[in-house]
Formats: sequence, C-alpha cells, structure tokens
Amino acid sequence: MLLYLDKMEDQPLYLQVKNHLNNLITSQILKPGTKLPSSREFAMKLGVHRNTVVHAYEELEVEGKIVSQIGRGTFVNEVKTFRPTHSNRSEIDYEELNFDFQLSRHWDRMNETVLSKILDAHSRNSGVISFAIPFLPEKDFPRLSFQNSAYLAIQRHGFGLFNLNQSAGFQPFLEFLPKLLIKRGITSSQENCMTVNGIQQGLDLISKIFLEPDDAILVEETTFSGALEIFKSYGAKIIPVPMDERGMRIDKLPPLIRKFKPKFIYTIPTFQNPTTVTMPLERRKKLLEVAQRYVVPLVEDDYLSEMRCDGSNVVSLKGLDKAGIVIYLSSVSKALLMGVRLGWIVASGDILRKLILAKQTSDIQSNFLIQAIVYDYCQKGLYDKHLKRNIRLCRRNRDIMLEAASRHLPHWVRISPPEGGYFLWAELPPEISGSEIAQQAVRQNVSFVPKKYFVPDRGSDNGFRLSCVGPTEREIEEGVRIIGRILREYRASRVA
Repeated sequence: MLLYLDKMEDQPLYLQVKNHLNNLITSQILKPGTKLPSSREFAMKLGVHRNTVVHAYEELEVEGKIVSQIGRGTFVNEVKTFRPTHSNRSEIDYEELNFDFQLSRHWDRMNETVLSKILDAHSRNSGVISFAIPFLPEKDFPRLSFQNSAYLAIQRHGFGLFNLNQSAGFQPFLEFLPKLLIKRGITSSQENCMTVNGIQQGLDLISKIFLEPDDAILVEETTFSGALEIFKSYGAKIIPVPMDERGMRIDKLPPLIRKFKPKFIYTIPTFQNPTTVTMPLERRKKLLEVAQRYVVPLVEDDYLSEMRCDGSNVVSLKGLDKAGIVIYLSSVSKALLMGVRLGWIVASGDILRKLILAKQTSDIQSNFLIQAIVYDYCQKGLYDKHLKRNIRLCRRNRDIMLEAASRHLPHWVRISPPEGGYFLWAELPPEISGSEIAQQAVRQNVSFVPKKYFVPDRGSDNGFRLSCVGPTEREIEEGVRIIGRILREYRASRVA
C-alpha cells in the first residue's frame, strides 16, 4: 500500500493512517479477510514510528474494522457499510465534487434520459425483454473452437502479439483480408487495408482527418445513431438526404452538394440501420456517378451485408468503385461476436496513410491477439460455419417477430420485412411519438430504440427499431404483445 502522509498537516499522523485504511476498507479495495502488514513493516514503509501504526490499528480494531489474531496477524474484518472519513480541514466536499461545467456541449445529448434507461435496461439483464441491441445467446457461443484458435494464435505468433507493432494491423490478417473482401465483390490489395477497433473507431478516424467545425456532410435522413454522435462531436453540420424504400434518393443529392459542399457522403447501402432497406445495384451506380462528378468521397458502412437471409447479394459500392472515391468500412463484430471489436477500412493509398497517422494519435494499434485469433478462425473455415448458423438464427427470429407483429401490432404500424440483418423497422403515424412509447415500454420491462436517435436533428420521432436477435421466442411474443397494447392505448388517449 502506498499512503501519502502530510507531516505538515494539523491532523496527527496516526489519524491520517487510520483514515486512509478506513477508506480502503469501506470502499472494498481491502476486502474482508485481507491480511494487513505488521505494524513494524508498515511503519518502515511509511517512514514513521511504529507507535503511529499501532495506534491506528488499535482504533480500527475498536471500531470493528480490523481484527488481530495472535500468532497469525491483523486482518480486515467483515464490516457493514461505513462512510469514508475525510480530513476536517478540507473545505471541499469530495463526495459532491463533479466537473459538469467542464463537459462537452454534446454530453447532454449523448446522455438523454430515454436512451440511458433503454441501454441500462439492456445491460442489467434483469428480466427485461431487450429489443434494443442485438446479442448472441451464450449457448450459441463457439467456446471450444474459439478457445483453440486463441491457443494456436499464441503458440504460433508468441511474443509478437503482445508487443507494439505496425498501426495498420496484424500482417497475416491484413494478407488474409483481400480474400474475405472478394466475397463482397471488392478487389483490393493489403496495402489499401487497415484494421480498427470496430466500425465506430473507423468513423471517428475518418472524421478526424476530414472534419472541422461547421463542415457539412450528407447522410441518409434516418441513420446509425453512433455515426451521428461521432460526426456531431467534431462539430459537423449534418445534412439529411431523403430516402424511399430503396434507400437514399440520388435525385436529391446534386442540389444538396452544390449548396452545402459536403466533405463526404455517409451511407449504409445494405440492410440500412435502422430502416433495413437495401439500395439496388442501379441506384448504387448512380450514387457513384454523382460522387465522382462532384468529387465527394463516399463513406460506405457495410456493417452486416454477410447476414443475408433472403434474396441475392448486391455488390458493395467499393466493389463498383473504379476511381478510389469510396472509403469502405466493415467488421466481423456483428456477424461473429458483438464484443470482438475488429473492423477494417479499405481506402486509396493517400487516404489510408492519413488514417493510419490518425490512428497513431488514438490507440497506436488494434489488438493483435484478437486479429490473430480471428485469422486462425477464418483460415479453418470456422467463420463461414458460424456465419451460416447465425443466419439461420436470424431468419428464424425475424420470421417469429414478423408473425408476432402481424398479430399484436395495430394495422397502422408499417413494417417492411427485411432481407437480412438483425432489425425490424416500425414506421408510425406522424402523431405517434416513438420515445413516449419507449418510455412506457421500459416501465413494463421491454426496451427498444425510438426513431429520434437515428435522426440528425432529433426532430422526427414516429418510429422505432426492434432487434430480433437475442430474445427467446417466448420473449419476442410477449414483448411485441406489450408494445402493441401500449401503442393502442397511446393512440386512443390522443384521440380522446
């Protein structure tokens, strides 16, 4: 233990020692049963007379905080809750101290009550039916095969996995990436690839090199909430582009580009989050034509295209890109395991070099051990098997949720069956607030994310997103039934 003792302070040294130990005990840093140093040993470490420590121990023992056992030593006792003791000289109430006045102006928006309650309900896992965030059931975790890949990764690559190395990523994984990308229609060399800790870090790095306060960017009018918060944190002016059932409307782009001169266009063309729509091939080609004509980079977020349940694959924008205008982001996190924060960026050489420099100011490098494990897992063909299993699970749960929605949700709730991905998107009449429905649902132990968190200005709220992966069949049925009842009661109260 390292304890700071102020010999110039009016408070006796033995009380300072006692108070320090008391705080460590009551905060559970020193847990019941922990053996304390002998008074002689402790006094030598602190540079004080032994009697100082003896006196402190005696007072703590009288209060029942510690107990001395002859021949064995002094131990932390099993105690109830005590409040830490602070020096009476201090004029600052440390327990009340906070730095709210120093926080970013974006903090309040990121910590709004409704979303905080939704995410808190999801993380507690205390009987809440969570449609907020997709998560793989523990029984479907490939524990043994993943464990074997971890063992082999360490055995083969050893110390190099735990040392600082190149920021672009683990070399064997970078060499493997082009093979993975071919399945998405992308032809790229490893020199144009880098790894990141998930797509969100990729978006942060892109924002770091492109954006200054008040720079404009174009996004789909309803889009990934995490991306919106990143862009806002850099002070960007986020311009929404109207959408239809085939994604971003390309005819609306030219006048917006001419007016706002955006730094880039951000799009999720496949299983768009949250609306689940997929942009068809012809529209993708037109989007590329517009981007090339006005020389505006396209940031393609391909977070889940591998999770296709129905229909045919559509080649990615990067796969169609001949001019190097697309910055492509993808990840194994959603398709493999949510907590495996491993993604990548594919971009032209000049842009990639800048992104690597930006990463060096962020976290230097992504976790090489995770990259080596995933590399081994993919090389064995286990990733493809895992993906097929997840697709079957996703298709099954999606169909169960669509069936439950057809029976329990009012007819005026519009849901378009998605061809893949983890979500269902519910569009509501303009007068229905998704946030108010979400608030009532959380009180009845059902959570989901309302539309306003996917809209740049938070002005539109007539919708919500449901994750179909994670809850059981019984939970899906019960959760959708509760949402349907809340919706009917809400609309009836508004009409009345």
